[in-house]
Amino acid sequence: DVIIPLADATTIFNYLPSPEPAAIRYEGSYRLVYFGFGFEAITSNPPPQSLEARTRLLNNILGWFGVPTEVKESERIKPIPLGYTLFQNYPNPFNSTTLIRYHLSAVRGQPSAVTLRVYNILGQEVKTLVEEEQPAGNYQVLWDGRNNSGKDVSSGVYFCRLKVEGQRLKVEKTRKMVILR
Repeated sequence: DVIIPLADATTIFNYLPSPEPAAIRYEGSYRLVYFGFGFEAITSNPPPQSLEARTRLLNNILGWFGVPTEVKESERIKPIPLGYTLFQNYPNPFNSTTLIRYHLSAVRGQPSAVTLRVYNILGQEVKTLVEEEQPAGNYQVLWDGRNNSGKDVSSGVYFCRLKVEGQRLKVEKTRKMVILR
């Protein structure tokens, strides 16, 4: 397409090898950029350079419009840490049973050694809920408020601790739970 810049519009690209305008821009009471071709028509060899050329052009245009194109370090999305997430049990406080959920992320595709234990306020182990190797995934365990001997524990504060050990990874996470009998 042949573009004829009118008024205060200026040519920003020409079709090669001719001097005919291929893209124009206008700046007045508003700003406008018009291309006489599709953005995907910007090519160069090898193909990865086409993407770089399009990116540079788009960044220049957005910059001209006053749109920031660089992402500050503080605005970058933080990656989800590898290893684990221990969610708060539900319900909490609870009377007879509570659901404990956790998530394991893949660490080099290997299963991790997982232990999930309940401790009393003195730090003494009350119940082992999980003690096995597990692959990445979401898990849930129902605790019935009983100790390792099968007896009901008394009302009070207890701690659920998830411990994950894998290749070059050792993490622990603890959540507080309250039993009201």
